[in-house]
Amino acid sequence: RYYLALWAKNEHSLKSVAQREALRELLEEIDNFRAAWDWSLLRADFEALTSCLRAFLIVYDLRGWFAEGIERLEGMIHLPQVQPAALGMASSMQGWFHFRRGQLQEALERFDTGLTVLRTLDDPKSLAEALTLSGPLMTSLGESEKALQRAEEGLSVARVSGDQWRVAHALMMKGGILAGWGKYEEAYASSEEALTLFRERGDIRMTVVTLNTLGFATRQLSRYAEARQFLQESLELIIPAEDPWTLGTAYGNLGMVELAQGNPSEARSLLQTSVSLFSELGMMEDVAFYLAYLGEACAAMGATKEAEGYWLD
Repeated sequence: RYYLALWAKNEHSLKSVAQREALRELLEEIDNFRAAWDWSLLRADFEALTSCLRAFLIVYDLRGWFAEGIERLEGMIHLPQVQPAALGMASSMQGWFHFRRGQLQEALERFDTGLTVLRTLDDPKSLAEALTLSGPLMTSLGESEKALQRAEEGLSVARVSGDQWRVAHALMMKGGILAGWGKYEEAYASSEEALTLFRERGDIRMTVVTLNTLGFATRQLSRYAEARQFLQESLELIIPAEDPWTLGTAYGNLGMVELAQGNPSEARSLLQTSVSLFSELGMMEDVAFYLAYLGEACAAMGATKEAEGYWLD
């Protein structure tokens, strides 16, 4: 139980200014954590497993360990007499990891299971988390209105929970959904509010993610200097080995800014870096998104065949 308890104890630190130190401490003990998880599964120790789930989600998401995360949560879900709280949380987290891998149908099924269970429990933090995380999936499935409904409900439940980090997380996700829907001014307002809360808490990773949303929204609003400022700050805060997904997003969005400002050569280099990072992570939806802009950059340089290749990819 010690190593699962260590992760549970560090949940708050993973969302604060102590984030990097906490992450390094947990990663140093990752083999012991995995062994402790397996030991707890064998004993159906739901209390120990459930207590560390939120820290598990943060670390495995940040490291890009989506496949392993799905597998570990699957073992928990299929334990005999699985407790409702464990089933609801684990299913929703599986949904997020499937979404991150581009497995949308699997993600939808897991989120549906998780939300159905969590709505029957008195656990606003877990329900707010599941609602908030499921929003981007709805956007990817072409259900923008449902995505925004999930974001709004998640924000409402988060406010009821009294957890300001969860409120900031819901605002951030809402901003991303609004940006994906083309409502850039509203996306900016929601993301700016989230950024203030994350800065107050000292959560570097969520600050970086929110800066990227603000960079994307301001780029779409043709506020290029502001967009570049947000994205360059995000790059300064990222530690590449710790957060390759956010790094790929920052490079991709900065490439889009350079392309919009008539700098296709700089855009091409930045977008190639982004595509390479997402390819290594196996995140093909993100790869496809930035490949389209990479093709535009090549076309603007006169490299027509290279552009066509990227567009076909």
